Amino acid sequence: MGPSTIALLKAYLPGFEPEVVTGPHGWETVYLPRASGADYAFSVHEEPGGERQIGADRTGGRPGEYFWWYPFEMAQFRGDAEELAEAYLDALKRLICHETQIVQKKGLVWWSLACEYLEDGKWKKLSGHLGLRLFISAPTMTGRVAIYRSMPLAKGMHA
Repeated sequence: MGPSTIALLKAYLPGFEPEVVTGPHGWETVYLPRASGADYAFSVHEEPGGERQIGADRTGGRPGEYFWWYPFEMAQFRGDAEELAEAYLDALKRLICHETQIVQKKGLVWWSLACEYLEDGKWKKLSGHLGLRLFISAPTMTGRVAIYRSMPLAKGMHA
């Protein structure tokens, strides 16, 4: 896990000691604490080649359940590792410092999952993606829209 990620987590989440878990292909993961009453918790993932990802796991979710994630791939940033790291840390600050919600929508063929953060009284989209309903196991829901929420992890801090 990069020193800038660890420094950000320690600065914004006093008392939290990030535990780095190394997984397949050298990816390193830190699971963030779950906000009180939250429907999900975030995790951050870093790969030795510089690619990164932020994900969320739903409270009470099934193992292997498809939920929200936000990839930061080198190609997206034209190979600029510094620009990628800056965007990743900026997104991480927004998720830590703001109330968030993950909006799941059920379409005819696709699942849609988008993460939004509350800033100045307005919901702003951070990232979203689609998944083919035939092949993935998303959370079971009634109706066409489900909203999962989390309060900010860093109280009184600003992104």
